[in-house]
Amino acid sequence: MERVGLLIKCGIIPYIVFDGGYLPMKKLKEDERRFRSREKHREAGLAYLKANKLDLARQSFVKAVDVSPSMAHRVIQRLQQTGVKYIVAPYEADAQMAYLVRTGAVDAVISEDSDCLPYGCHHVLFKMDTPGNVEVIQAAHLALNTTLSFVGFTDDMVVRALRLEGKLPITKTYEADVARARLTFRHQCVYDPVSQTLTHVTPLPASLDGQDTDFLGPVISTELARGIAEGHIDPITGKPFLLHPAVTLATPSKALEFPADNADAAPILHTPPPSHVQGRPDKENAFTRLLQAGSLMPRSTTSKRKLPAAAASTKRRQALHPVNQPHANVKKRIPQVCPQSPRSSTMA
Repeated sequence: MERVGLLIKCGIIPYIVFDGGYLPMKKLKEDERRFRSREKHREAGLAYLKANKLDLARQSFVKAVDVSPSMAHRVIQRLQQTGVKYIVAPYEADAQMAYLVRTGAVDAVISEDSDCLPYGCHHVLFKMDTPGNVEVIQAAHLALNTTLSFVGFTDDMVVRALRLEGKLPITKTYEADVARARLTFRHQCVYDPVSQTLTHVTPLPASLDGQDTDFLGPVISTELARGIAEGHIDPITGKPFLLHPAVTLATPSKALEFPADNADAAPILHTPPPSHVQGRPDKENAFTRLLQAGSLMPRSTTSKRKLPAAAASTKRRQALHPVNQPHANVKKRIPQVCPQSPRSSTMA
């Protein structure tokens, strides 16, 4: 929510996109990959904790937490209270964001996932930090790359290159799997917020007429798709969320502030709401004590992953500026990946 507040204060209209259910062809591999990732971060957290590096330990433990749809639903409740637009994708958020870009609903994408590029997002902002610094990749600038030539490259050629990079064993079903992966990047099921129905990132080709396309995302009823998109139904179980106590906001005079040059913008929350789960001494352990201690310490933002060398068009943007500065008054509509369902990572 802090990042959402920063975007609003800078005159940018955020459009938050959440991950939905699993694609059938990815479910088993995704479960295995995410389990390995959580274990890796848990072990790293324990090592940092043993070395008394509490800030790094806290960051690792946070990455080891499995984010459930119920947790994402609590974030949606906050977004509803502040009037921020959001949508829960029927399946993958990357495909949903690509569809919003293609239809002109948004101008750019803020994400940590490079899959946005082969899905067709041509203007992606990566690595957004607390002050608002980002790294930007624009597909239109790839031809200016002096290290690797991308002249004449298409989205489909990029997807083929990703699948043929040689890091995976070649199986008997390799060619069929590659063909399905290419079709998934081009035609995955997404939700159209205008017609409030399921559609595809791009229209299905005639060659797929009459064929089984469940690997693109099983077709679900319009009512179920709408309930998932609006955050009322769990995208994994297909059942309505249990009603949680309303998320209590702090007193407006102390916690909310409207940008001086944008009186109609949604309020920015400076302090988090009180937790509905109170700590219990008999349930405390090293991890809970670490989280409590870590929340009082400044968080490091110096550790950054580098983008691949091929992305020579990447350039660092300066921090975002509040709207009361003349050069930041242009409003943009940008989707941002948020805490996702059980298969998801955490951003906001």
